[in-house]
Amino acid sequence: MFERRLRILAMLGGLYLLAIVFRLFDMQVLESERWRLQAAELGQRTIRLTARRGTILDRNGVPLAEDRIQMNLNLRLDRRDDGSWICAGCGKPLHTEYEQPPRRCRTCGGVAFAPGEQPDWSRLPGLLGITNEEFAERGREAGRRYDRAVKTEMDRRKKNWGSARLRDVKNVLLPREWLFFEDAGSAAVKEVVLHPDRYWGVVVRPVRRRRRVEHPSIRRTIGKLGPVTEADARKMREDDGLSFSSIWRMRVGRSGLERKLEDRLSCREGRKVVERNRRGEVRTVLSERPARDGTDVRITLDLRLQKKMYEALARTCALHQSDGGAFVAIDPANGEVLAMVGFASENELWDPAISSIVPGSVFKVVTAIAALETGLIDPGETLFCDSGRWNGIGCAGHAHGETGLVSGIYDSCNKYFAWTATKIGVELWSDWGKRLGFGKPTGIEITREMGGLVPDRDWKVRAYRKNPEYWDTDAFTASDLRQAGFGRGPVLVTPVQVARFMAIIANGGRFVTPSLVMGEGKVGEVVMRTSLPLVREGLKATVTRGTARGKGLDRYRVAGKTGTAEVKPGKKIHHSWFAGYAPAENPRVAFACLIKNTPSYGADAATPVILAFLDEVFRK
Repeated sequence: MFERRLRILAMLGGLYLLAIVFRLFDMQVLESERWRLQAAELGQRTIRLTARRGTILDRNGVPLAEDRIQMNLNLRLDRRDDGSWICAGCGKPLHTEYEQPPRRCRTCGGVAFAPGEQPDWSRLPGLLGITNEEFAERGREAGRRYDRAVKTEMDRRKKNWGSARLRDVKNVLLPREWLFFEDAGSAAVKEVVLHPDRYWGVVVRPVRRRRRVEHPSIRRTIGKLGPVTEADARKMREDDGLSFSSIWRMRVGRSGLERKLEDRLSCREGRKVVERNRRGEVRTVLSERPARDGTDVRITLDLRLQKKMYEALARTCALHQSDGGAFVAIDPANGEVLAMVGFASENELWDPAISSIVPGSVFKVVTAIAALETGLIDPGETLFCDSGRWNGIGCAGHAHGETGLVSGIYDSCNKYFAWTATKIGVELWSDWGKRLGFGKPTGIEITREMGGLVPDRDWKVRAYRKNPEYWDTDAFTASDLRQAGFGRGPVLVTPVQVARFMAIIANGGRFVTPSLVMGEGKVGEVVMRTSLPLVREGLKATVTRGTARGKGLDRYRVAGKTGTAEVKPGKKIHHSWFAGYAPAENPRVAFACLIKNTPSYGADAATPVILAFLDEVFRK
């Protein structure tokens, strides 16, 4: 009897030990991943401290690009294949003997539902402003993202560890949130927050997003953000010691002001490492690196004026059958860019304001300055201009008679400036073009700015070697110089360069470095002295009795120069220009306007845009 009892006790003890061994095997092998993750959650945790990227403001303080908090709706696909209850709050399984919905989790108080129960989401599509079909498709897409994530994680574990269990992967991925709707309105957010039992599995998450003004008048100037490149990542690792996980989450400026001002606008997220107890409460802060917000930047552009000028430019291009144009205005006293607008009817990525293009007669003023500053011409010396041609160069059938420097400017005589350029010589002519800011980018805070071209002998040699079929010789010939002297041939400029050139004339000959950032425009040393009085006289006469007379510009006492660069010989298609400053006696603004590929001439096509700008500026 005693031995029997002893055997029973031994058998029960053995079963007990076997149960312990089996449970240890289950915990250490079968459920190892789940327990490892739970232990990690109960230990250290790294908390991201978000940072705000600097805001770009217009000159009146209107935000053009800023970080804003938007409310996203995320989904938690908290259901298990075995049909057990799942908490929508913490993702933990619940017991099936709970009462009827809503059921509450004993751990966090979250709502739980069983498979097959359908929550009442009928109001949500209307609050989000989408159809029921689109709403259902968003839910299915969240499920597909979950399925793809499961497959990716399974493949990763099999590659790295040799094996993977689907249950372990789902234990990791089920509690994750999957984006369902971005930037939900306040009504939808309020509905979800106030009725968690109705919208189980829907989580409201505040997310920081970059918002910019999308108006075409300023969109390209602001630029875009994009992912970090490998070069950016290496630099951040070296300079700031950031981890790769935090670097790849960042977005940096990829174009426009966002890129040029990256050093000021950029922010760095912080990190705090804490130790938690089994209830998830923070016990100790082990380390902390504070977040660093970016610096706000105020630029010189006025959003309201930008929109007005874009509308004026679009109207003018449509009226004159043009495919695009640009307008740039600069304060000659300090170099601040007051307006910079590009319009392109076909290619929205192309920015005409910073693109190289043939200047036409606007460049005659450069030739005039070079001739007067070098002293190689007598201002009183004249050339007789008839309706014929001189060395293959004509004036579109016009006969200007005896033409001097001042009358050559306001009558825009091609022959006079071709003749003047040959007296100067290519080296001096090219040197003065570069001194006045042509042939290289202005340095304005925008990406992809072109530098234009002021040709010289070295350029001609390179051009011939690159394309010998196009050129007769590698020498810069007298014919090349005559064409360049009045803005034809290989001469290229940008509207920003032309506006800066007019600002130099307007402020008394001091070199201008334009800027889009308030307080960072520069006015430097004097680059032209002796030529200033006669050049200003010619520009003023252009409006009163020259090629821009009768266009309404005299109402604002404008001084300027028209330009018409023929781009399709025989088809009467031109690039039409007008560049100048106002008022002529005490200039407050300098500007340049380009209308591309139009049958209209400079005074007809470009001056309506100039008048629209002056109406806005001088009306204040």
